[in-house]
Amino acid sequence: MRYTSGTMQVCDGSNWGNIGIGVPTGTIAAFAASSCPNGWSEYTASRGRFLRGIDNGAGNDPNGTRSPGNTQDDAMQDHNHNLGSTADRYASGTGRSDIGYNNGQSWNGSYESSGPQTFGVGGTPRVSSETRPKNVAVTFCVYSGFQSAGVNTNAEFSGTFSSEGLTDVPTTGGQDGVLLNANGYISAYRSTGNAVGYFGRPNDGAVINFYRGAATTVGSISVAAGATAYNTSSDYRLKDHVRPLDHALDRVGMLQPASFNFKTDPDVRMDGFIAHEVQKVAPYAVTGEKDGKDKDGKPVYQQIDYGKLTPLLTAAIQELKRMLDTVIADFKNLAAKVLGIQEELKQVKTEIEDELKQVRAENADLRRALDELTREVKMMREVSMPFKAANDNTQADVKDRLQEKSSVKQSTAR
Repeated sequence: MRYTSGTMQVCDGSNWGNIGIGVPTGTIAAFAASSCPNGWSEYTASRGRFLRGIDNGAGNDPNGTRSPGNTQDDAMQDHNHNLGSTADRYASGTGRSDIGYNNGQSWNGSYESSGPQTFGVGGTPRVSSETRPKNVAVTFCVYSGFQSAGVNTNAEFSGTFSSEGLTDVPTTGGQDGVLLNANGYISAYRSTGNAVGYFGRPNDGAVINFYRGAATTVGSISVAAGATAYNTSSDYRLKDHVRPLDHALDRVGMLQPASFNFKTDPDVRMDGFIAHEVQKVAPYAVTGEKDGKDKDGKPVYQQIDYGKLTPLLTAAIQELKRMLDTVIADFKNLAAKVLGIQEELKQVKTEIEDELKQVRAENADLRRALDELTREVKMMREVSMPFKAANDNTQADVKDRLQEKSSVKQSTAR
């Protein structure tokens, strides 16, 4: 068996063939090297230990069926030895004690003159060569499913590996760790202030791709010089029935922005929306249902993707711009009309001022003519005064005579 080009292979005696497609995450393999290749991490639980299959109820393991990754319990083995009791082979208090065997020879042993008795045994520990196969030291590595090239530190996995596809990678304390599950989820937790995960690449491009199904990319997180981009699919080839977004301003008016704090952080005020209120306006931006619960009756809280409100807000801003453009155009038209009226008024004012000047000039001429006439009339009055007086006297005489004649006629008639 060998590992090459990211694939485990097995030899049938002449040819190498792949084991499945790629290497399943959690695979443990032995490497005749002091370190693991890229994508593999040392299985530190195997250091200095033999690997054995889990018992699974076979009864071969005295510890029963241990969880994968757990070591066997340590135990001190008991050794029982019998010593035959024979007179004079022990001493009470001080003196000589002998212990040994008698096959026609002398007793073997040791003695002390006082205190506890000490006995020694002599012999050769090994009298023949070892014939059993010797073991070979290797490095056991676990396939982590990622490459560590470009990272200055080695990735090490330690923890629990099981046939169910679970990989539990805890650290000291039992809180930090990673859980990889064959059903398709990964869980990671870190109790310190450092990041849980680190992702990178040597040039611009995606560091994480998101898929729906086997081969359809629906989003990614990519990096460029000094920036990170969070991308979602938007290619025109993925869309149908594209049309302009209408009445966006009315829909934005239905949104109800609010200020609030989360119950878990009562001292921090935030601005945002209430999910089920947004759902009435933009249901595609909200995940879950109002007052939703799971099968166990536990709350399933709604979530909002604020980024999905961007098209609606953009369309509303465009509507406002069109309205503003119309208002500005109308204002410019009114301003042009006002300027035209002002020009007309200016022209009328000029004409009126010209006519007023002419009238004033004519009035001045008339005033001079009137003054001249007034002087002439005055002169004529002065000249006609004697004639007027004589005329008045003549008229008085004529009147008197007429009255006399009238009186005479009246007398005669009587």
